[in-house]
Amino acid sequence: IIENNTFYSNHRLVHIYDGVGSDNFFPFFITSDNNYFWILETADNVVYRYWKDMTSTGMHFDTAADNSGTYGIAQDNTYFWIADTEDDEVYQYTLSGTYTGIHFDTNLTGNSDIGGIFSNGASIWITDIIDDEVYQYTLSGTYTGIHFDTNSTGSGAAIGNNDPRGIVTNGVYFWVTDRADARVYQYNLDGT
Repeated sequence: IIENNTFYSNHRLVHIYDGVGSDNFFPFFITSDNNYFWILETADNVVYRYWKDMTSTGMHFDTAADNSGTYGIAQDNTYFWIADTEDDEVYQYTLSGTYTGIHFDTNLTGNSDIGGIFSNGASIWITDIIDDEVYQYTLSGTYTGIHFDTNSTGSGAAIGNNDPRGIVTNGVYFWVTDRADARVYQYNLDGT
């Protein structure tokens, strides 16, 4: 869990330091692979790489030239997908931090208020904090037409997740965080 410039790992408090002389001051989003944690720092639009013990590898990359409103990071072992709330776009980067020139607009599908992003290597899932929805896109950025409401059940009963942010799946369930009530909600893969 990231909170107030610190990372909590197995109930151990770890201060975030980027290893190049300045604090990683606004670590809002995190993704990982088998070797590293990747932390997106939203104040200066930089992604920092850490070993699993939370020591800096010294590697980081800047996204500000291409997307300066960074708000969410996911990776699929091939690319990073970094969401931008200023232009409602998702930008693709190599794992070494090079912008590929590929990006797509989420606003065209009604997803104009990105809250979180996740990729399982087959799809990209993005939450929308205003309309309480989760939208699915292909890896090429095409909206699939699949989405679900985080604030109601299949029968329409309100469940309370009206500020969806982070999203992750294990292939059986989705878990979506709600910033407003500080809860994590579980959904079936069909959104129920």
